[in-house]
Amino acid sequence: DVPTGSGEMRCVGITAAGETLTLLMRAIKPGHVEIVDARVTGAASPDPTREVLEPVARAFLDRYRRGAVDEVRDAAAPGFRPAVDRTQFEQLLGDLHGTLGIVRRVGWKAQEVDDRDGLPIVRMAMETDKLDLEARIKLLPFDGGWALYRFKIVVPEGSGEDRALTEKSLLRLGRRL
Repeated sequence: DVPTGSGEMRCVGITAAGETLTLLMRAIKPGHVEIVDARVTGAASPDPTREVLEPVARAFLDRYRRGAVDEVRDAAAPGFRPAVDRTQFEQLLGDLHGTLGIVRRVGWKAQEVDDRDGLPIVRMAMETDKLDLEARIKLLPFDGGWALYRFKIVVPEGSGEDRALTEKSLLRLGRRL
């Protein structure tokens, strides 16, 4: 539902071919919008090959390694920034760095396609000063390239690090309730 009196709203969308669309919409009555303007503002993304996606994944992991919260958010696909609270994201990166250690090396592992939405997932090996991990980086076509849609750092299940991260998450959640 679109509230009345909300004025104009700007919306960014991605076509199946990866073109970026910018729409300007206006609420005309409850539950109805009028498209005021629609423009293709970004070219289609190149095919999701290793040569195209690996640099995007490496750039994300470099930002992750440096704890560059704003850089990660700025380079991510539309939807990531408003969906990921900056303070909580900064806390998450702090928890990951403190528990998993400093990233020493990253390397390509594999690429797969998410069966549910067809988006590519890049799997990168991560070596920290404490253990070996895997990063799964899901990418979205955006603005003539590819951008971070979501990521997961895979920690060995049942490990001390896994338990520590789970405990930190539960404590943070409990404090918010």
